[in-house]
Amino acid sequence: MVSTKHRPTLNNPTDSSTPPIHDRAQGQITKRIGLQNLSDQLNQCYRALLLGLLTLKRAIGQGVVALGCRWTWLEAGIMHLCRLPFARQYLKIDAIAYAYLARKSPELRLADLKGYQLWVDLSEYQGIFLYFFGKSLEPFTSQIAATLVRPGNVCIDLGANMGSYTFLLAERVGATGQVYGFEPQPVLFSLLARSVAANRWESRVQLESYAVAAQSHKQLRLYVSGDSCNSGIASMVLYGDSLHADHFIEPETMALDDYCAQRKIDVCHLLKVDIEGAEFLALQGMQQLLREQRIDHLIIEQATGSEAEQLLLDCGYMGWFIDESAGQLCPLNTLDSGCFGNYLFTRAEQAALIAQQFLVCHAAQSIH
Repeated sequence: MVSTKHRPTLNNPTDSSTPPIHDRAQGQITKRIGLQNLSDQLNQCYRALLLGLLTLKRAIGQGVVALGCRWTWLEAGIMHLCRLPFARQYLKIDAIAYAYLARKSPELRLADLKGYQLWVDLSEYQGIFLYFFGKSLEPFTSQIAATLVRPGNVCIDLGANMGSYTFLLAERVGATGQVYGFEPQPVLFSLLARSVAANRWESRVQLESYAVAAQSHKQLRLYVSGDSCNSGIASMVLYGDSLHADHFIEPETMALDDYCAQRKIDVCHLLKVDIEGAEFLALQGMQQLLREQRIDHLIIEQATGSEAEQLLLDCGYMGWFIDESAGQLCPLNTLDSGCFGNYLFTRAEQAALIAQQFLVCHAAQSIH
């Protein structure tokens, strides 16, 4: 027999066993809100845990640094480990080296490099790389500089900083060559002088405190860096957040044409220029050298389309962007406008030699 009892349906408003539609919807909303709150709480806990771990890591690093500053054997051990790729990759030992950036005062050390020594400051990035990692911040550019220089050559370094290029070039030119290093900042100049003495290269390295510019024997403002981790960004051009109008020194200027005439320098085999935006001012003071092409090669920090670049092209030089990450040279016509970095310029007849010695890309590059 078929039962005549009423069968409940979903849309029966009198059925007490099935909650109304709006009650079920409200319950789903409440559930979603609860899950979202739980997710937010978990994210907050995760961020707090990460922050705690980073704080702990920083505290441990600074603690090891404090001990390293007291115990030379510990710091020497860290330095040797930092020069081993596996220790940097798996032990993350380089984190301890970077912890020196938090030091409030200069930490001067004598860095051992290939064939020479340098006095450096471990509270700056450049000092950390030279001392702990045994290399420059610009390894490919340094390789190019070393390759282009021969024993007996004459080189000039404008913006010598702690001397990474000055002494690399001095090691390459040997006892029969000469390197002239220009550094107008007194603190950095004193480090350079100590490095000359440490290597006993008084006859090989000539230091000058002039700021190289368009004219000689003037007093120009050199705005000093406010970044304690990078004193090398001092410039005669006021730019960026680290330079301030009321923080400057006034070194005497020197035009390189005048200097080379006084020193009877006929040919400069390599000129390195890193003076933070004042490159064109320096090039204006060496136009005779450039137009007579008495400078074989230039490594200069600049941007494509700059006045400095145009002056070099007008003087018959050819240029390439030094792609530090890819380890190759990029012709100027393959670059985006305003591409900033290190560039190699050389006399046109040397272009084929450059192509033989270094990897040169010919496709258009999107490098900024």
